[in-house]
Amino acid sequence: MQDFLPYNRGTNLNGHPDFAIFNGQYEEVTDSLINLSGSRPLAIITARKELKAEDWEKLKALNTLAKQGDISLCLMSLPGLNERNTMETCYADEVTLKSILRNEKGILIVENSIIRAKWNLDTRPTKPIHHVTHLKQLAAWNS
Repeated sequence: MQDFLPYNRGTNLNGHPDFAIFNGQYEEVTDSLINLSGSRPLAIITARKELKAEDWEKLKALNTLAKQGDISLCLMSLPGLNERNTMETCYADEVTLKSILRNEKGILIVENSIIRAKWNLDTRPTKPIHHVTHLKQLAAWNS
């Protein structure tokens, strides 16, 4: 299947003109966030609506990898949503979030500023991800 979205697999986010991410003080942090993907894979959870308990359960393996220091992990959402989560939260406008996945919530894997894989959170790989190698294998298979 061909992905015709502007943020398809293989897209380099460095310098992508429409991709802007902001922190809680509404300062642009796009470059600093993307630069994290050069040292270890970056998993960006995207959410255009409030994540439910079952969504957080699905993200547990990624959270564990982040706590171990194997990946960088952040949530990219709309301002005012998902404020009770414990991971770093960044904000993007709704058009950007919709353009990334065309879905309400998902996962974007970025490595060296390039989108390696992306999944709808409801159809994410069911194979447990217990190590960063599994994540890289899934990203390679997905691309």
